[in-house]
Amino acid sequence: MPVCPSDFYSQAEVSLDNNIGEISYRCCIKNSYYAAYHRAHEVLSCAPIEYKGVGVHKSFIEYLEGEAHKYEPNIEKNSLRRLSMMLNNLRNARAQADYKLGDDISEGDAKMYLDASSRVFNLCEEIDAQKVA
Repeated sequence: MPVCPSDFYSQAEVSLDNNIGEISYRCCIKNSYYAAYHRAHEVLSCAPIEYKGVGVHKSFIEYLEGEAHKYEPNIEKNSLRRLSMMLNNLRNARAQADYKLGDDISEGDAKMYLDASSRVFNLCEEIDAQKVA
């Protein structure tokens, strides 16, 4: 059975609820990002351009910030830019959670980024509704 963005979000919630310490918070942040990343992909009508010299995730964020409005005429440019900024914030948090093991990650951090992921889902719902209207 295929996995969907809400599965990542649910796993982020489960990680936070497990509350077995900092690893739970790090897993929550990681899955919050992936939930938002995959949900953002769903609003696009065509595959994003992949830029050379940067990773897939950074490329996607740069595409949303820059050229996506040219290929997605049914999505407001401002909405694409907001999505880009929100994803970049979550991506940076995910990198810290995954790679900066000496940094303290708190329950408050995990809750904040879970909420940020929820806001990405909400923005994507708004975008989908605008495309239908």
